[in-house]
Amino acid sequence: RNCVFASAPVRGGGAVALWRVVKLFSMRRKGGGTCNNNAGGWNDHQLSSMLEQEFQPANANSFTIGQFDAVVLRIQLGWMPPRAITKDTLNETISLCRDYIGARTVVVMTINFTNDVHNPAEWAWAASMNELLREMARTFNKNATEHQSEFRVQIMEFANFTTQVHWANARTIRAPDGDSFEYPNLMPPKASEHNWDQNATFLFDRFKPWHRMNHHPHSIPTVCSKMGEEFIYDNHQLKRVELRRQCRYNSVMLDGLHWCMSSVGPRYHAGLSCLLGCAYNRSGKKSSRKEELRQIEECERLCNDQFMSLVPINESWLEKEATLYSVGS
Repeated sequence: RNCVFASAPVRGGGAVALWRVVKLFSMRRKGGGTCNNNAGGWNDHQLSSMLEQEFQPANANSFTIGQFDAVVLRIQLGWMPPRAITKDTLNETISLCRDYIGARTVVVMTINFTNDVHNPAEWAWAASMNELLREMARTFNKNATEHQSEFRVQIMEFANFTTQVHWANARTIRAPDGDSFEYPNLMPPKASEHNWDQNATFLFDRFKPWHRMNHHPHSIPTVCSKMGEEFIYDNHQLKRVELRRQCRYNSVMLDGLHWCMSSVGPRYHAGLSCLLGCAYNRSGKKSSRKEELRQIEECERLCNDQFMSLVPINESWLEKEATLYSVGS
């Protein structure tokens, strides 16, 4: 696991990078630990290794990255307790992305369900944090408009999309005999309702595979495609006998934490491209700052409705011969 990875030039020009900071980007954590350490620190060397890299494109002069126009921020629940994620710490993280990385746009992914969400109370907390993120984005953008700033915060409704994926997967899980498992009557999600995903209590149906990840029990609807037979497991460590079962994994999540990008990647990348287009593809559009803010917010809503959901892609969004899918190797 590298702390920093950068690549340039990419198709269309520019550069992309991954910077792994497992806790929130903050001045308090500067200089502490490595990217895979519970300290969740970062340092100037990591930052400069991204920004000061030189690249030599074919048939062109070399260039130094210097800054990134946009940052995509994923909040790593599980690497830090919920109490560490507050309005003040989130505000600092977003501001540092602007001040240290040079971002004009910060795209914040809403907190989605993983094995690190242990119970309904934590899931309700995640929903409250996502509402806080939306409120903070509105405040940042209103202030930027009033102060003639180009800085913008966007929300990617990743939690909405992935919960819909889990919901759809649960309805197709098969029992060992090939019939539906426990969720044949699960109704389609009402994604238009506020906090509709708080009704997804079935996500807390857990099982422990006998061979690994016993400290992070898998959520059946997130990782399974077909259930195996139950079996008796002699847990020597806890000195007890347990009834367990295995399952055939799906192509969405392998371990309840990490996504199979050949499955969810197309929607993710299309949604991200769409959101960034709302902010940057505005050449020639003349309007007041207030009207511009309204237009961008409406554009962002349409992007999330179209791509951060399981709604079929409207053909009017597609260019000729464009494809929005990928095939795993």
